[in-house]
Amino acid sequence: MVHLELSGPHGLIKNCPTITVGAFDNDYCTWSPNANETAGRYCVTVWQFASHKWNARAHACVAVHE
Repeated sequence: MVHLELSGPHGLIKNCPTITVGAFDNDYCTWSPNANETAGRYCVTVWQFASHKWNARAHACVAVHE
């Protein structure tokens, strides 16, 4: 099971649905802001459920400037 979490300068933006993926499957999570967003770091964290707990497996960010 995999879960994506989107965050920004003010914290959590969106928790995406948990899905079960195979070796070559993809997961998509979209966020469409309805206004100009604050400059700062926007990140995604990929969580995987293994050994009876959620483990952070990947984390990537982009810097957004005004």
